[in-house]
Amino acid sequence: RARSSSAAPSALVVLVTSAHAAEGKTTSTVNLAASFAETGQRVLVLDADLRSPDTHNKFGVPQGAGISDYIASPGSLELVDIMRPTNVEGVRMITAGTRLDYPASLTSRLAPLIEDARRSADVVLVDTSPLLAASDVFDILPLTDAIVLVVRAGRLTENAATRVSELLARFRVPVTGAIVI
Repeated sequence: RARSSSAAPSALVVLVTSAHAAEGKTTSTVNLAASFAETGQRVLVLDADLRSPDTHNKFGVPQGAGISDYIASPGSLELVDIMRPTNVEGVRMITAGTRLDYPASLTSRLAPLIEDARRSADVVLVDTSPLLAASDVFDILPLTDAIVLVVRAGRLTENAATRVSELLARFRVPVTGAIVI
């Protein structure tokens, strides 16, 4: 578990990603959130796939002020203002927020949001862009404690798997699991 600058324990932050789009990472994120909540943990899901936000649909939450709004206007929103209950008891989420033309410019400024999120839950799950599709995820990797890689069976080529392995090794964030769909 990660520790914040204070002595209080903080949430485990788990990044959920895949090599390519449409491999099931959002569905996996939702299922992981429900599983953690079932054990009594307070779960916060961040929809950090700012290019193709979809997590809010799976949780029955309308899109609205979220990550992009929090980052684009520092100090104007508190984290509690953008956290929303979901259709799963014990799970709250923060949507991607207002759609922007250049979402990649925001991910490099996610550190304060993730640090605030650590203090608001037991587990923070971060749904991100696919590793081989956008560079956004590389700004988020160093802010996390663990990675869960989602792979659609029969779709990941040897070259893509090698590339993903090389990219993840650079950041030294442990891959704690893989979900094969």
